Amino acid sequence: MTVKSRFQMVDYEINEFSLKQNLSRLKQNASLVYDFTKFVPEVNVEKDGENQFSGETRLTIDITAKQGRYVIRKIHLVITGYFKGVNTTEEEFKRICSLSGVINLLSLARSYIATATATAGGPPAIMPFLDLTAKKEK
Repeated sequence: MTVKSRFQMVDYEINEFSLKQNLSRLKQNASLVYDFTKFVPEVNVEKDGENQFSGETRLTIDITAKQGRYVIRKIHLVITGYFKGVNTTEEEFKRICSLSGVINLLSLARSYIATATATAGGPPAIMPFLDLTAKKEK
């Protein structure tokens, strides 16, 4: 028996990515401190029919990695996810895109950033997990 979800992520794309790094100041076996300097989700929803919606969630992430007072890396990423929803309201669909959509995009962004930074040399940048529910309550 096939169960079809009321909400689906149908596609995603990396819209922008840049990595600036200065590994000459990187001390061996010393850890980097990563700071989210920008974390901005944007959600747009359109009605496709009776109780059917499509939407896109765009997530902009800027991260600075420091070792002591030196900036070792600057990472910029924009990722967009495309979603569909059926048998739902616009409010519920937007809420799902704002929370679950962002969580899905963060997982994809985490993997992309770790792979890109490892390939570029130096240690891979592993993004921490974020508590998005706590962020929304503030």
